[in-house]
Amino acid sequence: MPSLPVDSLQVVNPQERRRDEQEEQGLRWERQGPEWFRRPARRQGRKLGRRLRQAREVARATTERPFLEGCAHLFMKNEKTLKSGARVIFVNEPSEKLSLISAWVNVGAREDIKGKEGLAHFFEHVLMKKTKMFPIYQDRLNFLAEKGIQFNAYTGSEYSYYYHLQRKEATSESLEVFVDGMFSSEFTEQDVREEAGAIIDEQASRENSPEDQIAEVALENLFPMSSFRSVLGSKKSIRAISKKDIQDWYKRYYTLSNTVFVITGNFNQKKIEKELEKLTAGVIKGKALKARKEKFKEPKAYSFVKKDISNSIIAVSFRMPQIKEVEKQVLTATLMSALAGSWIGRLNKKLRIEENLTYWVSDYFDMYADVSTVLFRFSAENKNAEKAISLINQELEKIKKDLNKGELENHKNSLTTSTLSDDTDITERIWWYKNIAIHGRGATGEKFLKELKNIKPEKVMSLAKEIFKKENRSITVFSKKDPKISA
Repeated sequence: MPSLPVDSLQVVNPQERRRDEQEEQGLRWERQGPEWFRRPARRQGRKLGRRLRQAREVARATTERPFLEGCAHLFMKNEKTLKSGARVIFVNEPSEKLSLISAWVNVGAREDIKGKEGLAHFFEHVLMKKTKMFPIYQDRLNFLAEKGIQFNAYTGSEYSYYYHLQRKEATSESLEVFVDGMFSSEFTEQDVREEAGAIIDEQASRENSPEDQIAEVALENLFPMSSFRSVLGSKKSIRAISKKDIQDWYKRYYTLSNTVFVITGNFNQKKIEKELEKLTAGVIKGKALKARKEKFKEPKAYSFVKKDISNSIIAVSFRMPQIKEVEKQVLTATLMSALAGSWIGRLNKKLRIEENLTYWVSDYFDMYADVSTVLFRFSAENKNAEKAISLINQELEKIKKDLNKGELENHKNSLTTSTLSDDTDITERIWWYKNIAIHGRGATGEKFLKELKNIKPEKVMSLAKEIFKKENRSITVFSKKDPKISA
């Protein structure tokens, strides 16, 4: 789907609606597991109808002219390295009423210290609480509220992401506060102790959300005994983290060479570029974290985790080599759409419409520095779990041999609408730059759509043969009772 964050290209499905409603009510929810191609904390709610209407209007416009003419601004970027050493991607959209300032730091849970798992996420919680400009956290919160600046942050396996969203008129003031928070934060023992308690409570909440938790466990099963582990850590590991650990983490990873700013929306680029140059002039350049090249053990074929839940929750996941080419990224997204991207996706057609075994099959696709993953998640009655998995495996085998042009065109149209829809929401658009910022590769929306136009059935089927092999697969089941599925 992202690790677009490039992370998602799937149309919102019914299972997401409850979480979307919580988002609209202001409830904080972060997808702290693998940074799924489906972006963390996707904010839809009441905006969904408006966004899709806008996307359809743009889609109709593009059919009346050569492909993408008239919307060539779609995710266009202007990359620069300033004299201070700050790296920045400008994505200017003059029609926007908002601007978004973000920073992608090239460090995540894969760098956590042994015995102190959860450190990357812990650090995200304490950054910007007390800074040079605002020694008192409440003063900072009051200032942001006064200016109408919204903010949030996320931690993944390989990234830490922070953003400010504001009216275009507040861009300069927001930038100053943002850079102060990123590079002039201060930490106290009390902050560390208090935040440890908050994170342990977050862990408890996660335990009560098996639909989210299973993807993280599935990732660990795909790569046993590796750097892929819980982003949140454990109670023991969180309590082991000290103020010194926080300070050392800050000094080592939060440098200009290890950070990429992405600024999008409506702003004066020359003015913001000059201000960012000045604000980052005294920041340590440091060294960029080298991309991981890890040797992995064979996937764990089957894993059962006992959970006190009514139905079984199941993840069927596959690992694949690192993706460098835009074409392969688009091919993978297209393949996943053909299987579970919508009501006509083969897995939803088979398991939901024809067999009535599940409510919905969700699909996820992510790209990491040295590997990529795809995952299908669904729930079913315990007695039907083995049958459902058997049907999924049958459909995965079928798509290796048969995908007609008409079916493929339907999914390409769906992906086009979803991509254009992302361009109507500034908070969605930003996730297209995650892989570009962190890994230096990945498709912009424009490149994605141009490549999508040329995708042929033969290439999708060939990719299915490459991915869907038993030796690449892991099955994870959460349930009251082990259905004892044959992997």
